[in-house]
Amino acid sequence: MESTEIKFYWTDIDPEQRPLTSWLNEEIDGIAYNYLSAQYDPNDDGNNICGSSDTLRKISSAEAEVCYNLLKDTCEIVAERSCPCFSLGSLSVAEDSIRAGDTILDQEKSCVEPAGDHDQYGLFQIDEDNQSQIAFTVNGIGDMCLMDSDIAVSVNTDQGFHCKKMMTYACAALDLPKGDGGQAKCHDDPDFLFNGNRRKDCAWVGGDKKKCRKMNRGTGKRVFEFCRASCGYCACEDDENFHVNGQADKDCAWVADNAEDRCAMAGVSEHCIQACSHRTKCCEDNADFKWWGNHKHDCEWVAGNGKSSKSNKRREARCGKKAIAANCADTCGKCPV
Repeated sequence: MESTEIKFYWTDIDPEQRPLTSWLNEEIDGIAYNYLSAQYDPNDDGNNICGSSDTLRKISSAEAEVCYNLLKDTCEIVAERSCPCFSLGSLSVAEDSIRAGDTILDQEKSCVEPAGDHDQYGLFQIDEDNQSQIAFTVNGIGDMCLMDSDIAVSVNTDQGFHCKKMMTYACAALDLPKGDGGQAKCHDDPDFLFNGNRRKDCAWVGGDKKKCRKMNRGTGKRVFEFCRASCGYCACEDDENFHVNGQADKDCAWVADNAEDRCAMAGVSEHCIQACSHRTKCCEDNADFKWWGNHKHDCEWVAGNGKSSKSNKRREARCGKKAIAANCADTCGKCPV
């Protein structure tokens, strides 16, 4: 007969809710796990142990059999009281997936305290179509839980409490701040009014190419410079303060490593303009451009140094030259549409 081993793991994080598993590593995210262990081998007295992780000792086959059976009975009792939808181990796998960028959370819903008894609390995924899907959730009053499905499983009070505790642990371990770190780079100025006309805001522009290229009186700027999102004229700059799901290691450089998939995530392309330039209209000045090789004659020189009509005329004249317009697309308002 081969030796039989059973382990009952727990952690100091939540001693009242000790998860049951037979495969969990002794450490998750740097958190050490203790365990009760029994190994019973009737053919080898030297291969029998019983005790906690720091007090294991070799015992006789008869003692090991009793220890094994007692621990097995304990595990079965705990299993009946534990959440049937997911384990701490499965939540750990979900956390790894989120940290790796394979699973993107819905920041408007994930780890948000439920407002009502039947509101759901937990981790919600975002799919390719930017729709929210359930990953791991438990409802507010703890009488149902769900795992990667919209089918609810009924649970008793103890199970619901256990589910909520495990979910809270996962949310705390992820430590995801809500929001995306600021206003998108590609946005409309809410205070913009074309030539001061209160009826002509960015909604009035509506992406019309002719309106987007119009000069706004008194500012020396074209309409698209105020209505970036509506016109599709977004400066080719990544938002250095943006992090996907608020995670510090997932900035626009991380997005650029797999732009095809990551730029499809909700809100990413509005912040990571350069990284997502394959799908977001991009308006860029060539930082290396020098008119006739003169180091002073770059795109800032083209723009002029004021808002006066004289400065505007100077810029118009300079932008009339094809080489300047091509290299100073943002400054000259010659952005692709």
